Amino acid sequence: SSKIDVILLDLSLPDAVDLEAVKSVYKKSPLVPIVVLTGLYLEQKAIEALKEGAEDYLIKGQTEGNLLVKSLRYSIERKKSEVILRNQTKTLKLILDSIGDGVIVVDKEGKYKINKYKLNFSPDIIYGNAGYNTFYGVTGSTVMAFSDLLGNHQIIFVTNLLLDLKNSDYALQYLYLPDRI
Repeated sequence: SSKIDVILLDLSLPDAVDLEAVKSVYKKSPLVPIVVLTGLYLEQKAIEALKEGAEDYLIKGQTEGNLLVKSLRYSIERKKSEVILRNQTKTLKLILDSIGDGVIVVDKEGKYKINKYKLNFSPDIIYGNAGYNTFYGVTGSTVMAFSDLLGNHQIIFVTNLLLDLKNSDYALQYLYLPDRI
């Protein structure tokens, strides 16, 4: 079976009715980047296509060979970074969901105390940035910070993607913040 790297979807073709073509292609191939090709007067439709899952759009008559190649490469790399970020988020959620029903803490007198509540983390910050340049290739960064319901615990996960996963940096930080308001 052959692997599809990117889909170039022309919105002006007869079978590409409105944004249904983008929705349909994205639904069938959510891991494959979509670059929309449109006419000058349909640029607003192309912008709407970005909201439906397309990675980029190009306007017919305003697209040279170099711009087409650049758009396709960037779209492929952005989709790779998006997939990595999605997988990291799922992994972190699994870790957070596996934390038990109580937390042992040390109070101000130095005594151990069990807080009997289920930690329920919610996102504080979720940030992602991806790019591609001719020297390094794929680059990107992510920051995910989660705090529990009572605000005493915070988990921060940071990545700095450079070239490939092997050459990238990762950090996982746990903070206990008893005096946090």
